[in-house]
Amino acid sequence: MPQWAVHVVLYAFGRGSRTLWDRKNDIQLCSISVSLLTGDILGALLMKPIILASASPRRREILEREGIVFEVIASDADENINAPTPELLVMELALLKASAVCKKMKKDALVIGADTVVCIDGCVLGKPSGRRDAKAMLSRLSGRAHQVYTGVCVMDAKCAYAVCRYSRTDVIFKRLQRKGIRRYVGTGEPLDKAGAYGIQGKGRRLVRCISGDYDNVVGLPAGLLKRILEEEFNFYNDKSSDKGDKH
Repeated sequence: MPQWAVHVVLYAFGRGSRTLWDRKNDIQLCSISVSLLTGDILGALLMKPIILASASPRRREILEREGIVFEVIASDADENINAPTPELLVMELALLKASAVCKKMKKDALVIGADTVVCIDGCVLGKPSGRRDAKAMLSRLSGRAHQVYTGVCVMDAKCAYAVCRYSRTDVIFKRLQRKGIRRYVGTGEPLDKAGAYGIQGKGRRLVRCISGDYDNVVGLPAGLLKRILEEEFNFYNDKSSDKGDKH
């Protein structure tokens, strides 16, 4: 590492009260701190900023839990599209969201787009149109298995290079009573969630068991996202955890 780079980093992070050009003390500081600077601190300076192309509080919470520093710019992409399979649908929607935000960007960044759907009997369930639709969705899921797909896209805003992948989790619901469905829909929780339930909230009481990545059902498979960032964009975050299955 060039000595000037170490000087700048030390100065920027306020290590001690030494002046920038106090060479004797700077050299001593370098010998103590280089191993740290080549890790978390220097890496944080060199890595591109992360943009989450979603206003979802659940996705924000997952990124925060993983220790990823990011900014939110909600996507305004048209999500009214068709695809032959749920896997392709969620990846295409994630790509559209990331691309819509990249077009607004005036700085270099990595943009994360994500989309989640529920699928049962080959039918894709998005967010319910209202309370009646939410009740119908929950009645259909009652006592049965379904699949949750989340597509993840990471796009480099500078060169438009994008990587899209998906994760799938199998979920089995308990048998629900009409009264219980009405009570849950009355909380308002299902109205902005794919499949009309939120596993991280009151909706967890509806679920008997899952097979796969829990974060995927919430809306952002953290393990899959980490692998994309590391393998395709050389973005490393030591605080993040490796979860989920790769598809």
